[in-house]
Amino acid sequence: MKQRSLFYRQLPLLTGLAILVTVVWVDLNHKRWNNLQGVIFWDIINYYAYLPATIIYGDPGMNFIDDNPAEFQDKIWVQRMPNGRYVNKMSMGMSVAYSPFFLMAHALAKPLGYPSDGYSVPYRFALVMSSLAYLLLGLFFVARILKRWFSPLVISLTMIGIVIGTNLLFYTTIEAPMSHVYSFALFAFFLWTTLQWYDHPSAGWSILLGLLAGWIALIRPTNLLIIILFLTWGITNVSAIKARLQLFLRNYPLILLMVLAATMMWIPQLLYWKYTTGSWVFWSYGDERFFFDQPAIMKGLFSYRKGWLLYTPLMILALLGIIRLRRRLTSAFLPVLLFVLLNIYIVTSWWSWWYGGSFGLRAFIDSYSILALPLAASLEWILSRRIGLKVGLLLIFILLVAHSIFQTFQYYYGSIHWDGMTRAAYRDSFLRLRPGPDFYNLVEPPPSLQERLEEHQGHSK
Repeated sequence: MKQRSLFYRQLPLLTGLAILVTVVWVDLNHKRWNNLQGVIFWDIINYYAYLPATIIYGDPGMNFIDDNPAEFQDKIWVQRMPNGRYVNKMSMGMSVAYSPFFLMAHALAKPLGYPSDGYSVPYRFALVMSSLAYLLLGLFFVARILKRWFSPLVISLTMIGIVIGTNLLFYTTIEAPMSHVYSFALFAFFLWTTLQWYDHPSAGWSILLGLLAGWIALIRPTNLLIIILFLTWGITNVSAIKARLQLFLRNYPLILLMVLAATMMWIPQLLYWKYTTGSWVFWSYGDERFFFDQPAIMKGLFSYRKGWLLYTPLMILALLGIIRLRRRLTSAFLPVLLFVLLNIYIVTSWWSWWYGGSFGLRAFIDSYSILALPLAASLEWILSRRIGLKVGLLLIFILLVAHSIFQTFQYYYGSIHWDGMTRAAYRDSFLRLRPGPDFYNLVEPPPSLQERLEEHQGHSK
């Protein structure tokens, strides 16, 4: 009995090890680091460029590309400003996340016989491993958070659900250095630090919260929404709002420390914009914008092109679990509800609500560590039912996880299109691993930016 009890308590650790083995197995079978475009591609080109530009070429302004444009055409994408300088479209938060792994690769590249140019195999391998490290970091904090309220079995099932049962697995392996697993980890770290702050408010926890908030926003500015969790955690009624304001007023030096720490994270970015553009704050996305007056909520959740709940249906359990939080974990109910509602609104308000070529609606992956709470509440409720209902609901959970695995293979082999899925294409690919002969005649490209701007202007009239 004692051995069984020990095994039961270690279930989350064993689950984490199983996930680690799974990710490593996928990585070793694909070895994407053997190809530059297998690791440093699309958004990652911009995320990563700050590191080789600053540390290897000594020029964060990236003017060195003029000396050899052909060499850098697939490695650094920048916009030339009217003042003649270049500006990177992306902010530097991901370069901060990559930096420890980049520095290790840079130290080892030459001794291992590779060019120390920032783009050879050791650098690409380090980027893939950084994704794995942040996944494990995120799972560690998710488990620590859930341990306060849930059993080891619930924690383990939740970990399996949010990694294997969603598109997070794909963005930790096949498209590893994309930003989502890093934000997933930082979200979990932020929530865990929030709980520590409310247990024992101190300068140390305040500085850490500020640094994390600043870093999260430096990766994706709209993710600053995470501060809702800090502001509203534990508020269960109207009278608690007054008590919260009094708490913040009593601890105003700590709140100021948070703001100062968050600002410190942004100083390098502000200096970079000032140097390259002449302005302290710069919108680097051109005509791209949010349509806050016309969010594509229904399309973002249910459409065949990228519907989050169509391609990641396990998250339906997480959303239903928010209701369960109201009784099971009252301190989390309001913050999670507000965060989820506002996050859906903001994510689906972006002009390209489908977020380019991707597996599912990838912008929601960042929040999976927060959705772990209501998902755990749903799983706990399932496990508390009578045997017949419990078995049936657990089978549904297993089927949803299997469904996600199968769709990951479908996307990898091309029977789920990166941005052109339609109802006809979805039906043609149903239970089909590879695309059928008519598949590409059934997909439909998304509207261009100009078309979306014209559509929005027409609706506004």
